[in-house]
Amino acid sequence: MMPAVKLLKIIEPDYIKMNVDGIEHLIFKGGFDSTTKLKRDTNEIDEGFEKQSVDSTRRPHDAGLVLKETRQSNMFKDSDYKTAYNQIWHRPSKS
Repeated sequence: MMPAVKLLKIIEPDYIKMNVDGIEHLIFKGGFDSTTKLKRDTNEIDEGFEKQSVDSTRRPHDAGLVLKETRQSNMFKDSDYKTAYNQIWHRPSKS
């Protein structure tokens, strides 16, 4: 993510919503050098792909984010997408 921030001369994001259909773990692998400012991250993860799911969960955790909740639309519960969920991560407030 930092190469894009530098190349495009944009402000480092503090909120991210990612839905890239199966390559989240690759985006995380290359982009989590810039997550110290992240306040919240929402990702669609398919738990049917174990390695991608594990890698996609580890990176936000290692960056100091905490999994707040996992959600799934009722319309997907009995479909081909029954293993796809939205994970909502947040950075706990400093007290």
